[in-house]
Amino acid sequence: YGRAVGFRLGRQMSRVMPLVLKYADHPDAAFNEDDELRENCFQTFESLILRCPNESVSFLPDVVTLCLKFIKHDPNFNYGSDEEGSDMDQSGEDDDESGEYDDYSDDDDMSWKVRKASSRCLAAIVQTRPEMLAKIYEQVAPVLVNRFKEREENVKLDIFQTFISLLKQTSIVSKGDSSLTLINTLKAMVPKMVSPLAKELKKKSGKNVKTRVGIFQLLKELIIVL
Repeated sequence: YGRAVGFRLGRQMSRVMPLVLKYADHPDAAFNEDDELRENCFQTFESLILRCPNESVSFLPDVVTLCLKFIKHDPNFNYGSDEEGSDMDQSGEDDDESGEYDDYSDDDDMSWKVRKASSRCLAAIVQTRPEMLAKIYEQVAPVLVNRFKEREENVKLDIFQTFISLLKQTSIVSKGDSSLTLINTLKAMVPKMVSPLAKELKKKSGKNVKTRVGIFQLLKELIIVL
């Protein structure tokens, strides 16, 4: 519904957004365990942000907080490392460990849809709010890099695309920034970005062709920006 008439909801944003925010992270267990409902909430956020960017701006801090929480929402799987990014510094790990998620499968697990929708919502914010890039680099970019380890390929590809959107916006905005603040921030992140991507490229599995393509697309955009 939001995708079809999102721009018409601008005048009702103060009524719609609080409700969607409530159900995206509802305290009642009956709602809190419904990943399909949560996915729909994030899809609604994405649509409203794209179609009503001015009217939705006051709600963006709360939306970003939820996105950063649920882009890591994987209750049925233990990645075995600190979600805040401690794993990004472990560049000396055995390369075989980088493929440890490939064989995991749970047909009943719908949490990947929530992570995917969260990533797409963050992409919408990046695309519509270039004035927020400094804050996005501070709050969002480290989490995206940490999620390069995502086990579901289609979610990982969306995360790559979100980061590519960030790189493209950085390229545009930095042209008018003589201080090169964003570029310098990005340069400082490069070692942490390259480590998980290099691990992925070293995998011997033939199942990750799309992931490899996504990595090279990201690296290409990174080179263009820097």
